[in-house]
Amino acid sequence: MRWTICCFTAAAVLLMIATADVAGQVRAVRVLPSGAIITSEISVDVGNADVAAQIAAAAEATEGDASESSSTDDKLLQMFQQLKFDRRPSAILRQWSKPEPELEPEPKLEPNDDPAADKDDAADDNTEAKDEGAAEKESTEEATTVEQSTKEKAGEEAATDEAATDEAATDEAATQEKAEEQAKVEAEKAKRKQEAEQKHEAWVKKKLELFQRHVTLGQWEKVREFFAGLPEKQREPAYKHLLTQLAVGPQPQQNAGNVPQLSPEMFADQDPMAVAMAMQTIMQVQGGGDPLMLEQNVFSTHDVLEIALACPSKKGLQKSESQQLGRILTTSLRTGSVLDGLLNELDEAVADGAKSKILSKRQAAWILFSAGRTLEAGDFLPKMDEAKEAHDREGLNLLSRYYLAKYREESKPADLEQAWFVTQAVLAMEDESVTGSDGNKGDNEANADEVAADEKSETDDTGDGAAVAEVVTDPFAQGVAVEGDAGVQDDEVVKKSDGVSAEKEEALKRAVELAPKVRKELGQAWLRETFTTGEKRGQELLAAIGTATATGMQRYPHNPTERLRGLQLQSTAVEALMQHAPERARQWRDALNVLANNWLKEAAFTYLRDESTQRGPRLQRDMYGNIFYYEDSYNRSMRGNGQAQPVSTDDVLKVRPDDQWLAMLDDMMRPKYSMTVAQLLLKVNEETEAFPYIEQLAAAHKEKADQLANEFLDVWSRNHNPNEANQRTSSYMFMYGYESRAAQIPLTRSKQVRNLQELSQWIARMRAIPIENIDQKKLVKAFTACHSTAEVYRLEDIEQVFGSVDKLEPETLATMIDSMRASLATVWREPDEQKKAGTNRKKQDLQAEIERGYQVAAEVLQRAIMEYPESWQLWCTQASLKFDENDYRYELANDSQFVARRDEAFADFAKAAELYAAQVSDLADDKQDTEIYDKWWYASLGAVDLGRIDTSKQPDLRQPPKIREAMMALPGESAE
Repeated sequence: MRWTICCFTAAAVLLMIATADVAGQVRAVRVLPSGAIITSEISVDVGNADVAAQIAAAAEATEGDASESSSTDDKLLQMFQQLKFDRRPSAILRQWSKPEPELEPEPKLEPNDDPAADKDDAADDNTEAKDEGAAEKESTEEATTVEQSTKEKAGEEAATDEAATDEAATDEAATQEKAEEQAKVEAEKAKRKQEAEQKHEAWVKKKLELFQRHVTLGQWEKVREFFAGLPEKQREPAYKHLLTQLAVGPQPQQNAGNVPQLSPEMFADQDPMAVAMAMQTIMQVQGGGDPLMLEQNVFSTHDVLEIALACPSKKGLQKSESQQLGRILTTSLRTGSVLDGLLNELDEAVADGAKSKILSKRQAAWILFSAGRTLEAGDFLPKMDEAKEAHDREGLNLLSRYYLAKYREESKPADLEQAWFVTQAVLAMEDESVTGSDGNKGDNEANADEVAADEKSETDDTGDGAAVAEVVTDPFAQGVAVEGDAGVQDDEVVKKSDGVSAEKEEALKRAVELAPKVRKELGQAWLRETFTTGEKRGQELLAAIGTATATGMQRYPHNPTERLRGLQLQSTAVEALMQHAPERARQWRDALNVLANNWLKEAAFTYLRDESTQRGPRLQRDMYGNIFYYEDSYNRSMRGNGQAQPVSTDDVLKVRPDDQWLAMLDDMMRPKYSMTVAQLLLKVNEETEAFPYIEQLAAAHKEKADQLANEFLDVWSRNHNPNEANQRTSSYMFMYGYESRAAQIPLTRSKQVRNLQELSQWIARMRAIPIENIDQKKLVKAFTACHSTAEVYRLEDIEQVFGSVDKLEPETLATMIDSMRASLATVWREPDEQKKAGTNRKKQDLQAEIERGYQVAAEVLQRAIMEYPESWQLWCTQASLKFDENDYRYELANDSQFVARRDEAFADFAKAAELYAAQVSDLADDKQDTEIYDKWWYASLGAVDLGRIDTSKQPDLRQPPKIREAMMALPGESAE
């Protein structure tokens, strides 16, 4: 009788095959989760009806051994995944200079039984046999003395009882001694087992170190032998770890805390440029220097092919593995290798029957695509008709990428349209997503079929092995899950939760990208059809683009170009929706809100991290004096800090939602949008564009609008300051054909007039909003910025901007006049400043201009004090003005009224201090100030401004006691 039974346990698959009538030996084949197969013999009674129970018991008995073996394999994989692989020149030379160590045979993991223990067990058995013989002899003697007298019999029975008691005590002592001996034996076994495990672990470690050496020296044949010796389930994860480590390369020592580590997750779904940028920025922080100065891994292009052919999986290379090989190829080309040699070797490999099972044309194409060599990958791609016939979406998408790259290289419209037609071919297919195709097999699946066919042919040629292979394989074919068998997902086109395949999503995004570039009868017609004929395609398109944009920061933190591309596609799609299907756009308001939120998220990050200060390229000169323009993004790419890189402010603003889209947003989202746009525009000094958004924001968030209005004044002041011109060009710059004298006072004065008119209009708009908390110092700064450093303020200019001085806030007026006073005391007096500005004023003209300035300031203050007699700011400013003017008159000529006028100024200081003391209790904390006492103190030393005090100034020693008295008169804690 011949029978076959397959039994599953948690640790293994047991296959029992026996040939017997009643009893016999059963061969058990255990297939471990790691892929290893262990064969053992088990005795069963076939005549017993419950044969399955016997097999189950045998399975349970062997489960512990199987689990232990699986645990050992898992430990091996864990140790392997801790390995680092170094292909730097120094490491290669270091290993090359050393002889290769010999690897001893693998030590047995299970120790042999102790012979001494077996000998002791045999001695114990002999002792027990002798005891049994003595007992039988004694029983016979008792039978022959039955006829003796009763007294003798009783005496003998008593003696027998005593002997039995002694014998029981002896047996108990022997049992205890035996138990102690057995415990010693077990302890010795455990010790030997531990020593064996340690010895085996040391051997594994040495084997892994030898494998590292083989990788470093490029001994790829030995690398393949190593993978072949691993349990089948461990080969693929081990190979993936090798690729990841080689692609990332050795990391430099950290010199800073909290520095991000290079890891495979950081480079998921990244293009080669993004990987290079990420590695450059992080290596700069970790290594503290230029990554170009750091030693890096080196590979020849032949190494890349050999690493690919070392793939141990019967399914061949997976897409993710091909992408990692592409990154290794990028490193190879960066270190000086030439691609032509690899292309020839790839041609030979994909044509070779054995090698093509590992490296197909598709895998070769993915390697080149991942290395950024799109044009060279064209020879490994299918023809369009072939891909369409095979329903090969992935192949069509790769072909579309190829034609698009070719168009960018050669600028031929035919290539652009070919990319469009190939993309449309993907979209025309049904949504059946299968590996590499829809209904047909891709390269990897074909390879898997060939492997299965090979296995079947092998089993057909054998005897019992055929039954073994058949029984072991069938449960898996029927979907029986085995622990650790996750399936093949790398090359599958997995359907997403919304039913859109990854390949179709890619085609949708590319179609939106190409639509504005191809002929209108192609691109615009497709967009119109997408949003007008049915809802499904339009929804799929918006969902695909929106999802990619929403996850862009997570997927491409170091690649702002890719994130910008997502925003551009989003903007193009929504614009087409608004244009061709406005009614449907209103129905999809919720989706449009989500898409707008994608933009807000990216814009907020740009506002926080981008260092742009203007839109468009910046003017600069090189070391030889040549003029050139550069983008701020160039500077960003050269600065590495290991952090996510922002999209430039200019680019983010270009793809912001337009007015039509804005009208679709929820009322709660619009203020956030207005604030973000205003912040970005002010960041790049575009205050004119920003102000309408500030006006919109003021209706809902006055506090934030006030803050942005003050920022607006700062930006406006910088942009309209005629004295800032020298900051935009180098002092060594010379413009040929331009008369430098034309840039002096006539132009400056005319610009002042225009700036003052514009400022007055902005202030009027702020008051109309209204902006309630304008920073008066910023307002005065804006007014000051309109003037040349050589021009004294005019009363008509003040009234043009601020209105009648009688209606100005006293704090604003005091701040403005104090700024005017400071200029009268410094720059406006300097002949060099006048000469620099080209005013051509003589000494008398300059004196007259300064006197006019003091007169205008005094007149404005007098009118203001009449309107606001209780304003301590106005009195303090008037005291400072009088003190400075008195000093100026004394510098021109000795004046008998000098002391009297100075005392008058000190009296105004005292008046201002008195008014402040009367009001301080009612002032908010941020309005309380020591300005009055500071200026009074400085004036007592000889000048109102600390920087102008020198030895030529005569102090007034009468003032410090008065100042102290005024301060002590302050109420409550204010005096402190």
